[in-house]
Amino acid sequence: MNSPGGKAIQNVIDQNSNTKYLDFNAFDGIGFQVDLLGVAHTAIAMEIVTANDAPERDPANYEIFGSNDGTIFTSIATGSIPCVSTRFSIRIFSFTNTNSYSYYRLNFTGTCGTSSITQIANVQLFESMGDSPVITCSANITVNNTTGQCDAVVNYRVTVNDTEDGILTPIVTSGLLLALLYFQPCCRNVFRTIARHSK
Repeated sequence: MNSPGGKAIQNVIDQNSNTKYLDFNAFDGIGFQVDLLGVAHTAIAMEIVTANDAPERDPANYEIFGSNDGTIFTSIATGSIPCVSTRFSIRIFSFTNTNSYSYYRLNFTGTCGTSSITQIANVQLFESMGDSPVITCSANITVNNTTGQCDAVVNYRVTVNDTEDGILTPIVTSGLLLALLYFQPCCRNVFRTIARHSK
């Protein structure tokens, strides 16, 4: 690890997107470990925020490990991080995990370009707390089309609720934004929501 002053590893978990962790030795990978001080939690999602500049420095892959003794770690999630040019972009990656751990280790490899530098503004892990959110799809979907034209506007509403947080905002994770549906011959939208209780 080779970080300049003010851009050290602790910035990655300070919940402040205006700071960042920067490592000049990107090709050997970067990572950090979190000790939950003996209290085990079951992480099911990771949030990552891109730093303020240089999209080519964003990490390309991640791996998350869990441990209960700080010595033996089990891999619980791996994945790629799609490259984006937007700075301070917040993205959430969900994964399946049913085991609680008191230590978590996160490793990041590769970059979105040929840069020898890697940087991340912020990373958080989230766990499932209480009831899972319930996504309700509308039963009264209507399609309005114009005679003689090969297009249509599909109208529907998706709502999300849980007992702890009330109404939540659904996020389109695949498919098209609602306003763009009529530009495409077909589509399938998938929604996701997370009640964000951070640990």
